[in-house]
Amino acid sequence: MLDKVKNMNMRKLKSLLLSIEMILMLVLALCCKNDSQQIEQPSTIPIVKIVMPANNAQIIDSTVIEVDASDDKGVVRVEIYIDNNLDSNRVFVVTPYRYVWYVSLLPDSSTHTIYAKAYDGDGHVSSSRVINVRVIKFPPPSNLVATSLSDSSVALNWNNNSKFETGIEIEQSTDGSNYLNVKTADSNSVSVVLSGTYDRMINYYFRVRAIEGTKHSLYSNVVHIFFDSALYAAGKFEYAGGINVNNIARWNASGWRDVGGGVIGDVYALAVYKNELYVAGLISSAGGVSVNNIAKWNGVNWSAVNEGVNGTVQSLQVYQNELYVAVQSSGVAVNFCTKWNGFNWSVVGNEFNNTIFELTSYDNGLYAGGRFDSVGGTAVKYISVLNGSNWLPVGTGLDSIGLFGVTALTVFNNELYAGGDFIKAGGLNVNRIAKWDGANWSSVGNGMDNNIQALGIYNNSLIAGGWFRHAGGAAVNYIARWDGSSWSDYGTGISSTNIYVFAFVVYDNVLYTGGLFTFGFTNGIAMWNGSSWVPVGLGTDNYVRCLATYAAWTSD
Repeated sequence: MLDKVKNMNMRKLKSLLLSIEMILMLVLALCCKNDSQQIEQPSTIPIVKIVMPANNAQIIDSTVIEVDASDDKGVVRVEIYIDNNLDSNRVFVVTPYRYVWYVSLLPDSSTHTIYAKAYDGDGHVSSSRVINVRVIKFPPPSNLVATSLSDSSVALNWNNNSKFETGIEIEQSTDGSNYLNVKTADSNSVSVVLSGTYDRMINYYFRVRAIEGTKHSLYSNVVHIFFDSALYAAGKFEYAGGINVNNIARWNASGWRDVGGGVIGDVYALAVYKNELYVAGLISSAGGVSVNNIAKWNGVNWSAVNEGVNGTVQSLQVYQNELYVAVQSSGVAVNFCTKWNGFNWSVVGNEFNNTIFELTSYDNGLYAGGRFDSVGGTAVKYISVLNGSNWLPVGTGLDSIGLFGVTALTVFNNELYAGGDFIKAGGLNVNRIAKWDGANWSSVGNGMDNNIQALGIYNNSLIAGGWFRHAGGAAVNYIARWDGSSWSDYGTGISSTNIYVFAFVVYDNVLYTGGLFTFGFTNGIAMWNGSSWVPVGLGTDNYVRCLATYAAWTSD
């Protein structure tokens, strides 16, 4: 009996398992049948956003409203709403969804809202975020620049950013806080010249704004002009006072300052002519302006001197209201003097057979010194004077020169002094320095034991600098003083190695010297404080070749 029951249960179990198997096979068949069919998902709403303008943008004349919209079923319609209003021109069914909105008729400073709606093929709709914009009919002028033309006029230039103003107000202040309207320029103006009396002891500030009736824009940037007197040092150096200056820098009570980006190339000469500082040597650009070995600085901007000169400029000298330039041509052995009258260049006399190192004026004449011994075939022996258009000898000239001949000229006590590496002048043994009284050469004490590179005047004395260690038998360390009868040292001089003193200048009643030397922890420049030579700030990182003082209206 028990076996019979077991057999019956086994048959039932097998039947149940067979049924389950058939059900599973049916389910599997249904799954395979629909395997390649995509299961439909619920449709999504469009994604829409304002690409431009940006939120809180200021619109001056017009703006492009651009919308980006996407959807899995495709976008069939985009609407752009301005201030909750829809116009048929702002309904799009294809890309690009872009609309140019002109705002010239809208009130100044008015604010507006922009948003977009997008629709898909299933009728779903969504909206972008709302952005806010402001209409500005009077954006302020920008990039205001002031340039002083003289003590009686100032030129202002700016960018005009408004199209709807009726004028431009110009305001002036002497303290940077309290401004007065000094002129109203015409609409759409971008420059004006102000006339008046500008005191060199006063600072001036300027600003401008656009106006339309009683409405006005914000103010432009403020510009500041002031009369700046400074010492200018130039030569071959990248830094002065620790700041990048590129071969020229200015020094005053404020310390070392850049000169409009500096110049590219070595500077050998400086001179002030017609209220501008001329900078020359072997230079190719000044403040980013392309130049040909000579440039000029007006206190604010650099500019080229027409086509410049084809050669290295060794010296500059103002004579009879013209700027004379000593040029050593590159590539060919041509050395000459040329002059600039503020408008044009012209060559002065014949060519020299070697380098002109120095020019100066004396007794109504222009003198040139250097390594040359003839001009246009006329023997001149290292120094010459201009007579009309001809270069003539100065007495019997100089003899027994080294590498340079004459490298320094100046006038002291109504006599012309020449320094260099020559031994004789007018047949006399003079040892590297001599003086000319208009008729004869004579010695200056017993001269120096080595080359002279610079001559200057300070406190009624002649100052000499160079590569010498003794003057008239006195130990002097590269700088010496001549009082008219004897040589003496100038403090302890400059104690360093590889010394060359190249230049002197007096600025603010203080004597400065520049050259190739290390002085204390500084290089290139030192000043006399009344009892000793001291550093000039942090100095330069290489040598100073020339020095000058220049005063001009400038801006910061």
